[in-house]
Amino acid sequence: FAIVNPGPPQLTSLPPPNPSSGSSNSPQPATITLPPNDIKPPANPNPAVVPTTTPIESVSEDNCAGFIDIDADNPDCEAIKFMKNTGAITGFGNNQFASTGLLQRDQVIKIILELLKNFDKKMDYCAGKKPFPDISKEHWAYQYICRAKAIGLITGYLSGPDAGFYRPGRSLNNSEFSAILSRSLQIQSAGNLNLKTSKFVKRIEAARIIYKWHALGKI
Repeated sequence: FAIVNPGPPQLTSLPPPNPSSGSSNSPQPATITLPPNDIKPPANPNPAVVPTTTPIESVSEDNCAGFIDIDADNPDCEAIKFMKNTGAITGFGNNQFASTGLLQRDQVIKIILELLKNFDKKMDYCAGKKPFPDISKEHWAYQYICRAKAIGLITGYLSGPDAGFYRPGRSLNNSEFSAILSRSLQIQSAGNLNLKTSKFVKRIEAARIIYKWHALGKI
């Protein structure tokens, strides 16, 4: 005898029940609601963290410090290792260092506090309060910014249209970066790095500069 494959079951649309006919106790067909095909993922609430929709690549010996976008023979590999080992820069959730990304004002606070070993993840430095009007409790650097403000590392903008705000996602230029290095790490010559003051700092440049001062025994 022959076995006939009936194929996958077919979904057919059923008309709604007619309230004027039949008993109210008659069983009604179950309704299955399928989600639309154009559902979009929610927006990333934290611009400092890059979401990934692709599988995370495995780390190999050819990578530097476990970052898939940095080769082990990269001339800045030692600087990157130093930054990761101190917890100053741990990269993004997809194992990327993003070396050409611009350094942000919230990121530099984490870098400095971790280098100073002046931050305890178990501590609550904010006590439920906002350090600046534009820093919410949900911000990834909330506790870092509270700590930095408490020890006088940052004050936020003192004048202009941004007075009283911190603007955490704003990129840091070389003048601001040199100033915070001088103020926080007591590197008196940090202002003499021969950097173009208006140029924004890339993450790899920050690692390179900090590692230079570490090698000289300044950090």
